[in-house]
Amino acid sequence: MKFVRYIIAVLVIFPFLDLAYGDEVRASSGSINTSVSATDQESFICASGSARPYFLSAMPQLFASRLAEHGLLQSENSGVYRIALVIDESARLIGYDVGDNTNESSRVVQEIISIDQFPKLHDSAKCVAGKVFLYEITLE
Repeated sequence: MKFVRYIIAVLVIFPFLDLAYGDEVRASSGSINTSVSATDQESFICASGSARPYFLSAMPQLFASRLAEHGLLQSENSGVYRIALVIDESARLIGYDVGDNTNESSRVVQEIISIDQFPKLHDSAKCVAGKVFLYEITLE
């Protein structure tokens, strides 16, 4: 519970630094657009430097494939989903929180937080571990 409060505090205290925008993947039944923001300067430096490919390629591909695989790229799921994720060194989810106007019980959010293994953190992306990153996922 303290970890969730920490994420909420981070979401309120730190400005959001935009890292990536416009990574769009089209599927036969819809599209997904993802962007990610850092919550502090250290995270911004990490994500805009050596870990940039992780956020521009690996994560959007994972989200798109998982949501498409489970049939969630449908018009009934259209909308903007904001979720903060924290993964550990082994690329496993260790914490999350949802943003305002994002329903935690939605099928999209539940699918994302149920991911067992996120893309591997290669040496260039090790700085991602333990840091909060805010993802905005738009389904159309």
